[in-house]
This record gives sequence, structure tokens and C-alpha cells, in this order.
Amino acid sequence: NYLIAISNVISCQCEVRKMIARRRLDELRHEERERAATKIRAVYLGYVTRVDYFITVSDVITLQCAVRTMLAKDTLCARRKIQWAKEEDAAIKIQAAYMGYIERLNYHITVNSLITCQSA
Repeated sequence: NYLIAISNVISCQCEVRKMIARRRLDELRHEERERAATKIRAVYLGYVTRVDYFITVSDVITLQCAVRTMLAKDTLCARRKIQWAKEEDAAIKIQAAYMGYIERLNYHITVNSLITCQSA
């Protein structure tokens, strides 16, 4: 009778230990799945973040290029206006010098004509 009771206790302990081991195994599997899911989530979010970052950097570079192009065009236009103004000023000075030369030449011709008329 005692041996049967011991055998039953041992059988009961064995079943309880199996049940505890199965629960612990299920918990470990669940924890492993959670860690794997967390790792997958982290890798995915890192990838998405990197892609967003590269897209943002690309957009910034495109915008910088457009702004720099616009500024370069504005600068070129301003420099052309300055150059055109300098050329116009130079042309006006050349015209003034030429007109002064022509007027002085006409004056000398007129004076010489008057002297010739008076001396005749």
C-alpha cells in the first residue's frame, strides 16, 4: 500500500512537473516570439526611417539646387545690367567726345572761313 501511494505521488509529481515544464516552455517560446517580433519591428522602422531620411535629403538637395540656380540667374542678370550700364556710359562718353570734336572742327572751319572772307 505504501509503495502504491509513493508510486502515485511520484506519478502525480511527474505530471505536475510536465505541466510546469510545458508552461515554462510555452512562456519561453512566447518570449522568443516577442523578441523576434521586436527585432523585426526595429529593423523595419530603422529601414523606413532611413528611407525617409534619404528622401528628405534628396528633396533638400533638389531645393538647394533650385534656389542656387535662381540666385545665380539673379546675380547674372544684375551683373549684366551693371555691364550694360557701364557700356552705355562709355558709349555716351565716346559720343560726347566725338560730338565735341565735330563741333570744334566746325568752329575752326567757320573761323577760318570768316578770316578768309574778311581778308578778301
